[in-house]
Amino acid sequence: GLSALTDKFMKGTRWRGPCELEVLRDPHGGYHVMEINPRFPAWCYLTAASGQNLPSACARLALGERLAMPLPDYRTGQMFVRISLDQVSDMSTFGQLSSTGFLPFSSPSA
Repeated sequence: GLSALTDKFMKGTRWRGPCELEVLRDPHGGYHVMEINPRFPAWCYLTAASGQNLPSACARLALGERLAMPLPDYRTGQMFVRISLDQVSDMSTFGQLSSTGFLPFSSPSA
């Protein structure tokens, strides 16, 4: 399955450090590696919120420190939401914000 594929990749490449495998499962149950990213995925902060800070553990290992294994239990029920926001505004409003650091409050016209 997916764990076996990941294990085979990690051992076969002698990968050391974080990575993200993007995998597609075909209708017959086979797995196909679509992309390999040599970094933690964007949601890695969730590991810290859940009690297993993987970026910290990785940095400590890179510094030659020993870690207590296995890592501490993780908390379930945590959630990660990534937000992308596009904001449209008048240039004068942005100019005032960037030059003064604040905008005066004005109530919307009725």
